Amino acid sequence: MFLRFFSALGIVGLLCLAACGGVGSAQVTAAPAIARTAAPQPSVSPTASPTPSPTQTRPAPASTPNITPTRTNTPEPSPTAANPYLLAEIFYTQWDHVLALAWSPDGSLLAVAAGSQVYIYHYPDLAQAAVLPVGLRPSQLAFDPFSPPSSPRLAMAVRDGSLQIWDPLNEVLLASWEAHRKSANSLMFSPDGASLASVGNDAMVRLWDMTHFRTTGEAKLDLLAEMVGGAVAVPAVRFSPDGALLASVDLGLLRLRDPQTQRLVRTLRTETSVFNIEFSPDGRWLAAAELDNQLQVWDATSGELAYTLIVPGRWTGRPFLWAAAFNSAGSLLAAGSSTGRIAVWSAADQASILDVFGHTRGCTSLAFHPQANILATGGLDGVLRIWTLAP
Repeated sequence: MFLRFFSALGIVGLLCLAACGGVGSAQVTAAPAIARTAAPQPSVSPTASPTPSPTQTRPAPASTPNITPTRTNTPEPSPTAANPYLLAEIFYTQWDHVLALAWSPDGSLLAVAAGSQVYIYHYPDLAQAAVLPVGLRPSQLAFDPFSPPSSPRLAMAVRDGSLQIWDPLNEVLLASWEAHRKSANSLMFSPDGASLASVGNDAMVRLWDMTHFRTTGEAKLDLLAEMVGGAVAVPAVRFSPDGALLASVDLGLLRLRDPQTQRLVRTLRTETSVFNIEFSPDGRWLAAAELDNQLQVWDATSGELAYTLIVPGRWTGRPFLWAAAFNSAGSLLAAGSSTGRIAVWSAADQASILDVFGHTRGCTSLAFHPQANILATGGLDGVLRIWTLAP
């Protein structure tokens, strides 16, 4: 099992190593339901040139100015252009892999980590609000649920091991500190807002004090607790909605702890390596995105496996699910595959709702709008797509 995880994790790492790159022109295309007023601009096709092998030296991309993504009434050809579920899409350069997404708590903003920058868009018009020059590729984004909508705060786990907190609308870095000796992979605010959990490639789970930061505004957060998260890297961490559990991934194990005492509550054992996890909004279910395009859903209270879903298709090699997400009502469950396929099921009866090749390369991230059945997805093809589950 260790070898399977290490091999698959190596795939993730090697793919991600190609993600750094400059800022180029980007183009938004959309269904007629979204008004477009800007004149057409040249776009960079996500398949214009192949990504080099991880063993090759990546040539430096051509120097281009920092151009705000533009919109046009004429959709560019894409694998899903005729799909009635597709609302809009934004193309970045071939080097700007979209690795992380986050909606603000009220759904008015969408943060997109594309390459070494984070783009902030107003929703639903997708007007660009800001660009954050992070410098290195963020692994995950999270809006602070206790920051006001008029002045939101955005936290990010970065590949250099740091955690950063930004005032995104004013493009101001509020805090940055070394949280992990290697890459920081995942983070999440606790439901009560008291702490920020993070995990990384140093195999540690850490909790950081948010109350002190909010009170003093100091640029570094105090460490509240730390736990050994696994034998190798820890790819994901999640609080349960009531804050009673803190779940983290250790190879083929899901470790559930009490965040107050850091004591282990239970361990769930999977048959394959896990790459991401997500609690349902009511806290009852814990979904695990795994190797072989397998999504297992566990009863977080009893520790019993409830059901298993498989993203359909025949593949060469061993594909894996990069991400999983529940909608805000807990009625829909989505997964993104390394093959680029996106699948959405009914959580009640596991019926298929959507099954589409949403990206020409791996679907690395997906997030449901907090107030609607709108799904944002990002991929290694350098494309952000917005989908409706009510076409």
